[in-house]
Amino acid sequence: MLLARWSQAVAATGRPPAAAELWRPVGKGLGLAGAIGLTTALLAPGLVHVLLLHGRFRPEDAATVSRVLQGLSIGFVATMATLLLERFYIAAARTGTIATYSSLRAAVRVLVALVLLRRLGILAFVIGYAVAEWGYLAALTARARPALSATPAPAAPVPGSPETA
Repeated sequence: MLLARWSQAVAATGRPPAAAELWRPVGKGLGLAGAIGLTTALLAPGLVHVLLLHGRFRPEDAATVSRVLQGLSIGFVATMATLLLERFYIAAARTGTIATYSSLRAAVRVLVALVLLRRLGILAFVIGYAVAEWGYLAALTARARPALSATPAPAAPVPGSPETA
């Protein structure tokens, strides 16, 4: 829905949506994702305990699985916000930005995991995911700001020009 609305606005005006029109839904999405992520993080030990009772994990795995769920919930919040911001970039025909930053996000995810793997084991992948997602969100946010604030209003047609005839 956002993509369609923003695409129509860009097609009609030749400009990306106003800052308030972009940040309001992104903020709401970030808030909702934050609530879901926080709920997941807080409930992770209980969820793992329920699964443990049904034979899905060994008791010694419970703490690690809980930490994995908690870490993934942190990355989830950024992922949801970036999905909304990506719609803005698509509507504004700035897909090159998404492609570049997505490639960097993948590289950061792998590099962080590789650096931390020996010390943290499986948690290195979770940290790599969270760091990459929040970095991607920060980059998309920073790059969106100049485009929104520096976009000039369309010039009024000059009397006697073909646009006014």
